[in-house]
Amino acid sequence: MAIATLSPTAERLGLTIETVPDLRERKLSEGLLTDWRASLQRNWEDFDFALPGGESSRICQTRVVNALNQLVQENEGRTIAAASHGNAIALFLHHLSPSFGFDE
Repeated sequence: MAIATLSPTAERLGLTIETVPDLRERKLSEGLLTDWRASLQRNWEDFDFALPGGESSRICQTRVVNALNQLVQENEGRTIAAASHGNAIALFLHHLSPSFGFDE
């Protein structure tokens, strides 16, 4: 859980953690996948592909980029920390550097 990542620092500094729903992990599908890695790779190969009940790479990336841009705007001149989960973070890094892909 991303909150657990930030908790020790927040506690040490006496800060509270605010959750931002749009920084949640990406949902690949509605149910369990027997080969989730192959499904994830397909999502990286086709940014508009989504399994039933899942989120495409493009939609997740847009959601995370917009959430982080909003945090930056709302906290101009302040130092903040943000945490999320693996694939959501990877899609943000891909936004910053398109050479960052599935293998990274």
